[in-house]
Amino acid sequence: LHPYISKGYTAGKAYATAHSWQLPQIVIVDVKPPFWANTCSKLCEALENFFCLACSLAGPCRIPLLSLYVVQNQHECLLPFVQVKGSFPRLQTCISELRSLPREGSFQQKGDRVMQAVQDGLQQFKQYTRHMLAGGSVNSSVEVSRVLGR
Repeated sequence: LHPYISKGYTAGKAYATAHSWQLPQIVIVDVKPPFWANTCSKLCEALENFFCLACSLAGPCRIPLLSLYVVQNQHECLLPFVQVKGSFPRLQTCISELRSLPREGSFQQKGDRVMQAVQDGLQQFKQYTRHMLAGGSVNSSVEVSRVLGR
């Protein structure tokens, strides 16, 4: 039995309870050539489909906050923390920026850019939660996912 499902809940209620509380997400897209050329269009299409679905679902938001970083020769925050629900135009703009990244070229590995992006994202999250704590309770945990362009 799923930990959020107990005998007193209906399946729909249990599903809503289990999935309405998700951690804020930091997504780091690693776009190292030559792999990015092969995966860019597929990843961007998958993200667009996912965001379209996530933004249009009725009920509580499944992904409360999302931030997206891209790592090339340096890391860059393409999307500072944003609430996913109701933000599809902003998410589409972010995906367009991903699509416009160079698919070929040289990549100079200087330091661990992914780790720098993680640290930057965590710092951004700390600032966001400090700002939001004045208005109520905010989850103090965040999930970091790395997407490889391979």
